[in-house]
Amino acid sequence: MDHTTVDTKRYANEAIRLIYCHFSLEIFESVKRTADDFQWDVSSMSLVDIVHTRASNIIPGDVFYRPASSIDGFIHAIKPVFHPSVLLQIRSNLVRFDDVAGVECTDVFLGQQTICDWIMHIIAEFLKPLRALLPWQTSSSAITTQNLEKGLLQLTIAQHDGSSDMFDVPTDRTVQQVTIRGHTVLEAWTKNGTTRQLSMMRKGQERLRHDPDNLDSTWTPRQAGSNPVYHGSIIRDKNWPLKFNETPFDALSPRINSNQMVTDAFGVIFTAFSPLRAFLWAAFEANLPHMTPSPQDILNTHNPWISDGRTYRGVVLFKFHAAQPAPAGLTHYVIPEGREDEWGSRSLSGNNQAINERRVWDYYQNLHGQSGDVFPDIVHGLEYGQQRTGLTPFRTNMWRTIWRAGAAASHLNAQHAATYAISFELGSPVAPPSRASKTVGKSDDGKDKDKDKGKDGKDGKGTIGRRLKNRASTFFRSISDRSSSGN
Repeated sequence: MDHTTVDTKRYANEAIRLIYCHFSLEIFESVKRTADDFQWDVSSMSLVDIVHTRASNIIPGDVFYRPASSIDGFIHAIKPVFHPSVLLQIRSNLVRFDDVAGVECTDVFLGQQTICDWIMHIIAEFLKPLRALLPWQTSSSAITTQNLEKGLLQLTIAQHDGSSDMFDVPTDRTVQQVTIRGHTVLEAWTKNGTTRQLSMMRKGQERLRHDPDNLDSTWTPRQAGSNPVYHGSIIRDKNWPLKFNETPFDALSPRINSNQMVTDAFGVIFTAFSPLRAFLWAAFEANLPHMTPSPQDILNTHNPWISDGRTYRGVVLFKFHAAQPAPAGLTHYVIPEGREDEWGSRSLSGNNQAINERRVWDYYQNLHGQSGDVFPDIVHGLEYGQQRTGLTPFRTNMWRTIWRAGAAASHLNAQHAATYAISFELGSPVAPPSRASKTVGKSDDGKDKDKDKGKDGKDGKGTIGRRLKNRASTFFRSISDRSSSGN
């Protein structure tokens, strides 16, 4: 057997084991029959697609193609697909995520995609070990879960060479490793020098009121500015990080999937103005299907990967230079505050409707009220749901942007500023350097006293972030105790 040949028997045995351990009996029996018909020939079948198709057959369409709005609703929707033990672990992962994060975001993150897409994500993660048995190389670009199993290349977007007319594009693409440690992600984020800098926290500032801190609660992307944007992701393919240090930067490709900003007519890249929010989203994706959490790696952000010959661990966070409301030469639209719910419902209900790309803007016409047929290059909108109130005073975390495939996606990649590998460790935060501590206690404390107050002059003591941090600390001490005893 040469290096290009798949050991079919070994592949089949491992696939059967994985499917039996992770999926319901109905899914297992159905998938095995289909794969047997293909004689487990991986050149003519995609096992991920087969499992996903069987899932779509047993879940009603009005559930499968809609988002969940709660943990209970999500677990109920996916129950026919997965093994009972898997359902218990996924529920546990979701229930504890807000406490680990230090902010409330689980229900809203679940609502970002349909049940269809979440099931595909979970299936791909569970069957990922099979890729080690395949002889060919997979794509080195940011790719969809369908392509992960098939080994198909994602469309590469042409890049602009050199610097833009606004920013200098860095020539050093070295990934920066960042390890944050605390009782919650929020606490850890505010104690680490690199993440503090990303969030624009001032020297001596202890509490993060807005993220980034330079944008207050009244800010919108309509205001002219040059605030950076961020994209967080898990590492789905070991070859993808090999592109992180290339010049011109070409690692981030538009994806077609269900989301609250546009239908599935064309691919987009999502960015957030909050680096913390972008990290939390990536950690949420990594944590949701994780079957073996440990007290130290509670969010599954310690997985190693290699870029430019160096080993990193954690989720990847990209930083990009950006101009608001849009770079010169690109069209844009800002979804009016208060209408993001309607816009999101319209977007999600338009999936799988085969809406022509040239008709997408017209599909939203009664919401935007504008003429024309061409969907903008860039669209800004607020996240919606319980998170809008639950994350107070982090309202500016809610702004996100889609960059349409083509000129907008190319421009975004050309404005790449930095790449970070960020892992989170649960525990007491690392103490700041003694010199910084002395500075905070002396001159900067008095100088920043008024600046740290909001516009209403209040210092924000007793905020929900602090209450969540205290609750999380107690909650995870008990988890650590149970874990160390063998449970």
